[in-house]
Amino acid sequence: MFFRWLCLGFLEFTGAYDLRNGFPSRFLGFSVYVSNTTDRLQGTLCYKDDNFTRATIPAVFTTTCPVHGQYVIYYNERLKGPYREGFSNYAHNELCEVEVYGCNTTGYYGPECSIPCPDVNCQYCHIETGTCQGCKTGYQGHRCELEDKAAQTSVTVVFPILFSVIGLVLMTAGLFVFFKIKKKRFNQNGKHGVNDKNIELSSHGVVQHYDELHVRDTEETYTALKKAEEETPYEEI
Repeated sequence: MFFRWLCLGFLEFTGAYDLRNGFPSRFLGFSVYVSNTTDRLQGTLCYKDDNFTRATIPAVFTTTCPVHGQYVIYYNERLKGPYREGFSNYAHNELCEVEVYGCNTTGYYGPECSIPCPDVNCQYCHIETGTCQGCKTGYQGHRCELEDKAAQTSVTVVFPILFSVIGLVLMTAGLFVFFKIKKKRFNQNGKHGVNDKNIELSSHGVVQHYDELHVRDTEETYTALKKAEEETPYEEI
């Protein structure tokens, strides 16, 4: 990975790149990190300025960071001190342009990122020399020639456990739905049995409905009254 800054404002500001220019003192002591997170401390320090002065710091700076990462971090501070002569009192970020060059695809290196890494099991290698800097999962060693049995075992164990958990969850969900449907049907059947108007009554082996019995009682009473009315006049005569 190549890192380059350009800030021609040094020259444009005063017309001369010398001690009268106030901009160089603000860049002195800078650092460049490459990291897989936005935290520079979790990354790799690629360059730390310990030598530049106001007269020697270049307007265009280039460095090579032969590491793999997602973030390139420019960092400067005025916190701890003491600082070398020529340092500004405060740190500034006044870069005019930053260029970063690297390979977009892992497993390749070279000026055009077109040369495969020499080691077959290498995930990413040195951008200039091709020396492996990280092995693919399941391999280890200087040239990733050794199988990492611990990594393979962990993968082998994780998948069965994962499938078992998924199966248990699906089985539990199926049982829950089954009992839910069963309970719903039971409640519906019980409700119909209680509200059924055709309540059957059994008497001497003959099944009669409640409505039929009620009607029959009314008819028998009416017949008895009618007979009584007809017999009374006869007795009086």
